[in-house]
Amino acid sequence: MAAPNPVLDTLLFVDTNVMLDFYRIRKSDISTKYLEQLELCKDRLIVGAQVEMEYKKHRQRVLVEFLAASTPPDWSKLTPPALIADLQAVKMIQKHRAQIMDQRKRVTEKVMKVLNDPTHHDPVYQTLQRLFKRAVRDSRACGKAIQAWLPTKEISRYVHRRCDQLGVDR
Repeated sequence: MAAPNPVLDTLLFVDTNVMLDFYRIRKSDISTKYLEQLELCKDRLIVGAQVEMEYKKHRQRVLVEFLAASTPPDWSKLTPPALIADLQAVKMIQKHRAQIMDQRKRVTEKVMKVLNDPTHHDPVYQTLQRLFKRAVRDSRACGKAIQAWLPTKEISRYVHRRCDQLGVDR
């Protein structure tokens, strides 16, 4: 008989690069299913303010890099010699050329919407924003719990000692 699945109590830290991988061209198995998994683990997820800042800072750059890298194919390399110009395969290439250009235009338009208005057009941004907001709320609650736990005099002494160490006037 298999043992029941234990409840995981480990914490999960996700690096900024993992969050940016949703926007990068990679030959990997990164998909939006990972976003769903991150939301399921939100109670155990550690997301610091620096991770949020780095994500928001580099998100646009990564998307612009994608646009620069997704150039149309070099159609001159697919121009057949007159000898085989009447083949069915050549006609199919020419037919699909227009479809490829149309689909590329649609992808570019979608990426531009994602760049210009992420709150409405970018599901990755929307999901991560929810996680960031939760992290801020949780860190505030944690700070309040620590304040309630520590006597006020100790906090005051710590702040004064730290100010003295840094040479900050009180």
